Amino acid sequence: MVYKLFDTYGEADPRNWTIMIDPGGASILCTCYVNNADMFGDTYFELHDGGQFIPNNFKLKTDSIEVFITYLVKYGINNKSTTYGTK
Repeated sequence: MVYKLFDTYGEADPRNWTIMIDPGGASILCTCYVNNADMFGDTYFELHDGGQFIPNNFKLKTDSIEVFITYLVKYGINNKSTTYGTK
């Protein structure tokens, strides 16, 4: 489950939109950045959950939803798990 949280950032702000993945469970914030000063012309995603399951400041640059989902599963975030982070 995914909730759209915000998509009206300022014109100079590199953030494009923010969603919450698995609200009420892992509650991972995913922010899409476009044309960041460090990665001009690129788009990447930053995942944040307070360091519970995803490493702090985790950034992912991909155009593939399969790669995105693979990273979520790697960190134990999937709809088949009842206890996240248990390996």
